Amino acid sequence: MSLLAPLAAAVLVASCGAPASQPGGSTSLVVETTSGDTPGGQYGLTITAPSGWHATIARGAIRFANRDVPALALCGGPRALEPADLVVDVLERDPPPEERSFFTPLDRPPQLAPEDFRAPEPGTYPEDHGAARVPFSLAGRFFDLFAESGSRPIAPAVAAQANEILATLAVEPGDLYPGEVEPASFATAEGWHTGSSGSRPVGADGDWTASWAATVPYRDPWNALPMQETLATLPADGIVVWLSLSRFCDPNGPGQRWPVHSRPYRLADFEVLPGWEGQVRDLPEYRLWTRVEGQYEVDARVYFGRPDPSEDMLARAQEEIDRLRLPDWGPWELE
Repeated sequence: MSLLAPLAAAVLVASCGAPASQPGGSTSLVVETTSGDTPGGQYGLTITAPSGWHATIARGAIRFANRDVPALALCGGPRALEPADLVVDVLERDPPPEERSFFTPLDRPPQLAPEDFRAPEPGTYPEDHGAARVPFSLAGRFFDLFAESGSRPIAPAVAAQANEILATLAVEPGDLYPGEVEPASFATAEGWHTGSSGSRPVGADGDWTASWAATVPYRDPWNALPMQETLATLPADGIVVWLSLSRFCDPNGPGQRWPVHSRPYRLADFEVLPGWEGQVRDLPEYRLWTRVEGQYEVDARVYFGRPDPSEDMLARAQEEIDRLRLPDWGPWELE
């Protein structure tokens, strides 16, 4: 199974922290881009919000609402909305080619109708809220529009105001997210085979890399989790250490729930899962979910070729974890 960033990511798993427009007049959010000679707004996106509405442009996201945007939980988690509140998120995506047909190509921004707001999926919004979703493509770029209302049905006048704002959305073609992120690495050590995804291009909706160290040749694609072929033939004394780095939301924003563990990571802090999704053979999975503050989340996993690894195997795995080197990805917002 490929562990790719999900196409339909959870609502509001995008960055936050850009300044909101101020009330008291029509405000066009236009910031000079840093992507070379391409002129235009921040990340090639501009939008105009009238008096009484608040808007912000951040990496991979435009958000506007008829309430104060910074007061919202923009990076996941529940949002307390009054019945008349409406929040619209236009989140940019980097879908793989086979998924791009999911996004309807348009020559102008989409519009919302009151009937588009339906009962939310269980566990996503409060039951009395309304939720609308419109995936679309504009100027060769891909977006998911999520709208949440504090009540259902939504007032037609509020939907009409939102459509006036959507009509001002301008999108420049091209790749407005330059650069690459580096994977983690392991220092060279006798008896270990190491590898990684290599550098990965910065994405509109997030970044992800994978790295591994194994006492046997690694036999799976870089984005495979679990690593079926490698684990299926792992000898009894074999060890695999796998680690991913990812960020699909501003690491400095709210909603960052994974705990921070000091480094070097200790195998004793890993959770031992006798049974796990996609389990290969009867091998347990040792898993640590943590994060590097302001940088990314770390998903570390260790597998042994037998359910009851020896003390020597545990010590050898710890020595390899100690050789882990983590990169500096810099800030979420591109400068």
